[in-house]
Amino acid sequence: MPLTGTFQVSSKKGNEYWARPNFDPESGRLSFTVQDTSEDVPRGGTADGIRGVTCIKCRSGAPPEFAREQSRNGKVRQVLTALVAEGKQKRRLFASPNETHIRAASEGHPAWQPSGNLPDKARSISIQAYGFTEWHHLLT
Repeated sequence: MPLTGTFQVSSKKGNEYWARPNFDPESGRLSFTVQDTSEDVPRGGTADGIRGVTCIKCRSGAPPEFAREQSRNGKVRQVLTALVAEGKQKRRLFASPNETHIRAASEGHPAWQPSGNLPDKARSISIQAYGFTEWHHLLT
């Protein structure tokens, strides 16, 4: 169940891109295909702090507290959805990740990471409710 507010990775006019989720029922694996059309991409996202979360496979829902609890208990993981690169004239380029990209993203861990606790109160989202309490929790 990917937790995202939107599958759109770029909303810049003339350079719109979406990450279409692909679920393989045999392996149970989720992957993403980056495309320049919203065709076959779920409208909106799968997570909303007020309405809760929705599974893209079975369309079942759960309250927001369920997602927060799962995250605090370490049962949420990161999935590489898209690659972004700077192109000519500072135009961003978007591509689908392959197995090599996914492996590199999951294995690479920098020796240095930003330290310090996040503020107790956030302006728009309460990421602390998901167990993110330090700055390095927000970075990959």
